[in-house]
Amino acid sequence: MDSNVVLSALEKEPFSQEVTTKLLNHEVLKEIRTGKLPKDQATQLLKMLLHEQYFVCNSDLRSLTLSCERFSKIEGYRVFLEFFRDGEAFALGEHGKLCQLLQLTEQQLEAHMPHHKCQAYPSYFCSILLHHPPVVAAAAFHVNFPAWGQMCRILRDSLLEHYGYQKEDLGFLDFFATPISNLRELVDNVFAAANAEGDVVSYAQMQRSVRLLQDYEVLFWDGIWEQLSANRTSESGCRLS
Repeated sequence: MDSNVVLSALEKEPFSQEVTTKLLNHEVLKEIRTGKLPKDQATQLLKMLLHEQYFVCNSDLRSLTLSCERFSKIEGYRVFLEFFRDGEAFALGEHGKLCQLLQLTEQQLEAHMPHHKCQAYPSYFCSILLHHPPVVAAAAFHVNFPAWGQMCRILRDSLLEHYGYQKEDLGFLDFFATPISNLRELVDNVFAAANAEGDVVSYAQMQRSVRLLQDYEVLFWDGIWEQLSANRTSESGCRLS
């Protein structure tokens, strides 16, 4: 498996372009990126994101930890998996800081009923890590993480520009918004390890995994928007009554 050939083909797949377009035009961004979303609703959106990410990040951390243990003896796999495990642990620390700023307690996070659309992503993230060699995760992360980072970057910049937040307040979003400088090197090393170990995966399997993870990325934001819209409708009804 040649990482240059595989990754280039995956990036050029129509679904990769479609996901980028869907995310850039997602309803969840339309008003906040222009500052037209009222501040209380912008705060509500951020809280909704933190509620769902509490479950996403904890699930991803457990999945990565299990995968680290499974592949601890193969250096190319181990370095890749430990990098993302440690990143997830760091993100959870930043998540806690932002929750504290917004006065969200762990009890409140635990009491939240996760939205099925938001939690499809970590479920499939787990499936990729535990049902396939790490080369599948490497390809999926390479294609998907820029899409996730793009959404976090737009939210971060919108909150800074229009809603009075400071950059130090938004470490959670800033962490994901910042491109991973050595991502390609990590991914190339996983491909090299897979070739050395004989862990050959068909392009069709790579394509399926990447596409589904990309689709679940969109579904995550759909779930956030649905919850925000439902809260708007509920509050509007209360005002009318």
